[in-house]
Amino acid sequence: MRKKFLFVFLAVFFVLICGVKVQNTAYARESGQLVVVSPWKAASLDPVSSGFVFTRMGCLETLVNSDRRGGIEPGLAEKWEISEDGLEWTFFLRENVSFHDGSVFTPEAASTALNHALEQGAFQGVGIEWIKAGKENTLLIKTQSPFSALPSFLAHYSAAIGAPAIYDNGFEQVAGTGMYKFSSRRGFTHFEFEAFEDYWGDKALIQSTVYLAVANPETRALMAESGEAHIVVTVSPQAASRLADHPRVEIHSAALPRVRLIKLNTALPLFEDENIRRALSMAIDRQGIAAALLNNVDTAATQLLPPASAWHDRNLDGFEHFRHDPEQAEKILNEFGWNKGRDGILERDGKRFSFEIFTYAARPALPVIAEAVQAQLRDVGIEAKITVAEAGMIPDRHSNNTLESALLARNFGQIPDAVATIMTDFGPAEERGGWGAMNWNSDKLNLLLQQYMHTFDDHARNEMGLEIVRVLNEEMPVIPVAWYDNHVAVSTQIGGFEQDPFELRSYAEGVFFTR
Repeated sequence: MRKKFLFVFLAVFFVLICGVKVQNTAYARESGQLVVVSPWKAASLDPVSSGFVFTRMGCLETLVNSDRRGGIEPGLAEKWEISEDGLEWTFFLRENVSFHDGSVFTPEAASTALNHALEQGAFQGVGIEWIKAGKENTLLIKTQSPFSALPSFLAHYSAAIGAPAIYDNGFEQVAGTGMYKFSSRRGFTHFEFEAFEDYWGDKALIQSTVYLAVANPETRALMAESGEAHIVVTVSPQAASRLADHPRVEIHSAALPRVRLIKLNTALPLFEDENIRRALSMAIDRQGIAAALLNNVDTAATQLLPPASAWHDRNLDGFEHFRHDPEQAEKILNEFGWNKGRDGILERDGKRFSFEIFTYAARPALPVIAEAVQAQLRDVGIEAKITVAEAGMIPDRHSNNTLESALLARNFGQIPDAVATIMTDFGPAEERGGWGAMNWNSDKLNLLLQQYMHTFDDHARNEMGLEIVRVLNEEMPVIPVAWYDNHVAVSTQIGGFEQDPFELRSYAEGVFFTR
């Protein structure tokens, strides 16, 4: 009895110190309110920056949806066509769709939303010439050059369609077309929604929902354990193992197209040669990390993209430099003039092989993986110093060129076609984002990307995709460490939950209270 009391006290204490205030389980059930907890807070009410909150909660919708299998399916657009020259797209929009504020979903409304998103979010580097309303309930989009992946880009949260009024009022409110309408918020970590009676599709099965952003992973796990939340996303592998034995919690696990990887500043003498990067890769025991820290040896990366991605090469036995071979790693380093000093750290021309690994705790496993990598690198004479801070510092330090390396989690599926993230992370330097490769460029890769975008045959595009990833696997501007299993803790009080591995569809879609 005393142990049970102590556990409840600790759970409440953790929730309170993180500033989270939610209804208790009984109140949530009686009020018909579904509580969803995630690590990610919004930055504003602008869909371009924070549409992930509103699409995942079923408030905002996109023209195109994820089909949960790596492909796409119709959303607010029922179908689409491409002109013979590959430049002009026609999207045929659903009829009889209303926004939460009572206005009507029209091609003009879709045009307003997407023009707002141009050159932001997912559309950076896409090269859209114009977006405008067409005749007979169609939306027209013209690209500057053939761009075969455009429909997949329209599935991204930044392409969500809000009511025209929200763009006029400076995003003081959010109004979409989804099954839930926005009702209130407390700052940017607590959002509440109500079922939308005039929804065009299958109606919501729960009257109201609340979204809570809770950064601390242990707090999120405790909220699932104590019954203060019905759906808790991004649960650590260790917490998932513990919660799997809980009588009132079910763990839903899915392989994601997300990779834990080390990005390197290849302008630094330490990392400028691909053979040195391969040596670092061989020093890492991926299987040991996956087994001991992630509870799933199958998440050990044998190539950049995991099996959840269409660009995973299932016929590949594995690149040699993805295998754990510290002796070969040390041999390569010796060939490049790096030899161990008195303290066991490699030296060359009076300089130590020493660098910083920057990481963050919002993805629970990253700091502990960083420590494992640090120890494994130390075994071959490399000194890695770990810094744990806010994730947003990675693109900041990328842009000012002060980042040496970073261990991060990169999602290659927020846009179903993997080319979207590949292009942003590894494409032409002037179009690259702050999460991708640093001071590295490949003319071969850029040509393949251009050819991919100009090709509309699915089989040919997939073959090109495999070749694109092969270049990255060989040249290693980033070092893949482990693939991702996403663990979601779901209360047995609800049914109908289905996880989208591409993290695009609503958490509340089809969800209902079982009792």
